[in-house]
Amino acid sequence: VCLYDLSYDALIYSRTLVKQDGRILSLSWHPTAPRIAMGCADSTLRVLDTETNRSILRITMDKNSNEENTLVWSVKFLSDDTIVSGSSLGSISFWNSKYGTLKQSFSLHNADLLTIAVNSEEDILFAAGVDHKIVRLKKVEKRGKGEVGGYFWVQACDVRPHTHDVRSLAVSRNGVLSSGGVDTVLCFNKVEEFEKEMSLRQSPFASWNERFQLAPL
Repeated sequence: VCLYDLSYDALIYSRTLVKQDGRILSLSWHPTAPRIAMGCADSTLRVLDTETNRSILRITMDKNSNEENTLVWSVKFLSDDTIVSGSSLGSISFWNSKYGTLKQSFSLHNADLLTIAVNSEEDILFAAGVDHKIVRLKKVEKRGKGEVGGYFWVQACDVRPHTHDVRSLAVSRNGVLSSGGVDTVLCFNKVEEFEKEMSLRQSPFASWNERFQLAPL
């Protein structure tokens, strides 16, 4: 993992962190702490302290039925120290990064889960992958007797605005979910009305009549 400095409106190499065994497939900074979560190709999820340059956590995930390594395609570090991971098992998991314990897990996809995005309030999360389904999860406060300040995640809905693999998701500060994938179409949805309205679809490529003009004879 290489770190780069963007302080002066330029991409300046800073340093290289300690080398990890195996391929690193995904990265996510902690919002406020000097820690990076890493999803790897050897069924592991790791956390690296960027100040001490030391690995402080290693979580080993289950393998598939053929005992093949699980690929951790996507990770997201939340401000409450929860790590969210998406893997080749099609599952989305929530981990306690202090103890390395599994808090919750959902098997919501029929194939690899490739990308995760969360809104700025960190109470709505989206996940998507090879089955071209975008799933929305919502944080719900625990209201049981004696339970104060706790929460859990529930599935809210899912939609299929794309026809093929969804490779990337991003949520803007004004609450718009953007998604893109193999079908070469960008889709935009309001986060709060995700399941109620059709996606705004936009091709990133100019149409042929914008690229060519016919000259009069």
